[in-house]
Amino acid sequence: MYSYIKSHLLLLTIITLSSWHIFHAGPFVYVGNNDDTTVSVIDAATNTVITTINIGARPNYNGLAITPNNTTVYVTCADNTVKLIDVAANTYLPLKDIPMGALPQSIAITHNGTYAYVSCKDNTVKRINIASNAIDTTITGFNNPFDIAIAPNDLTAYVGDKGANQIVPLDLAANTWGTPVLLPSPLGIAITPDNSYAYVVNGLGSGATFQSKIYQLNLSNRLSPFISNTQSLSRNTELARGVAIPLSGSTAYTCDYNGGRIEAINITNPASLSLGNITFATNEPWMIAFTPNQNIAYITDNSQNTVLVLDITTPLSPIIITEIPVGYAPTGIAITFGPAAPTHVVGTLKTINHQSQCNLVIKWRASSSSDVVSYTIYGDNSPIGSVSAHDRLRFKTVLYGSNCAKIFSVAAVDSNGVESYHVPATIA
Repeated sequence: MYSYIKSHLLLLTIITLSSWHIFHAGPFVYVGNNDDTTVSVIDAATNTVITTINIGARPNYNGLAITPNNTTVYVTCADNTVKLIDVAANTYLPLKDIPMGALPQSIAITHNGTYAYVSCKDNTVKRINIASNAIDTTITGFNNPFDIAIAPNDLTAYVGDKGANQIVPLDLAANTWGTPVLLPSPLGIAITPDNSYAYVVNGLGSGATFQSKIYQLNLSNRLSPFISNTQSLSRNTELARGVAIPLSGSTAYTCDYNGGRIEAINITNPASLSLGNITFATNEPWMIAFTPNQNIAYITDNSQNTVLVLDITTPLSPIIITEIPVGYAPTGIAITFGPAAPTHVVGTLKTINHQSQCNLVIKWRASSSSDVVSYTIYGDNSPIGSVSAHDRLRFKTVLYGSNCAKIFSVAAVDSNGVESYHVPATIA
């Protein structure tokens, strides 16, 4: 009898675990619902809401970010706190609220997972130490700071200082200002994976003739950027709010909040930006996030109470997959990275044969996740090789022609085939 019960309990355990992996394989999409007190959790494998977490206060603006090790979601809230959600259990952690002293708006976490930077209505940017979950630095001098973007190399953050019509570069080693660049009413900011350019969208003006723009900032001097190109968005665009760039670095996607559209901008040639196709069928798009494989985009639609899902495999011609009902007035959005990403991804690229051939060598440190089975190496957004987690963590190959100019990155792959955040390689 004991062996019978034991065997059936074991079978039940296997079925339960199998069902979790089949139906809840992730990655997971976290959506802050600005007109209620909840965060919706979407399983990206099935595009269904698997739970709704009540955090006791309204999630604010662009204010969701997930630590790179996928353990914690940080949410800026209207009760002047940053609240934490445990990813493993999908539960709110009320004892870990971080008082901000003013309304927190946007949040960005460094790629190494050490700090979170939060823009606040008291005209400050505050730094949270992730280890202690306490504010350890306050940077002053802003006038209604809004969006924050952190460069992939974690050297610089760029703050949209909306009230002062400028972008402020912050040196993250000293937490001091660089030289601001004037730009009208900046709202959304995104940085290319190679740290070369930032793209900023604005919301200013009104009327049928007003056009928002996307501004290209040259970051060759990271603490003294300058506007190197602009591209007007489509006619009648009055308020561009969100912008995001996948790791391919070839396309920027913008949210036209008033015009109800998503626009794809070809940024392959920084000297000549151009519009791709326009995706309609949304009402008030707010923010964009990408799945770890970078092929699917999720966009919050503020007035429709939905999340729009786009296939961006063909970057300039996105295709609508579905719309997912969530809570009231979704704004901020963030997606888990899969397993923890590898670290210290560095490489060398040596050109030979009159620049028609190059030798690439990339090395990295292992993911901290226990179930990683392999690492995939990418050139732009296309896989160029794989290395077993049990082998030496090094990849060597010979490339030819334009392949030598790609952006290379490495992602960890777990036993379910889910990939981590793609970490761009620093090429010496």
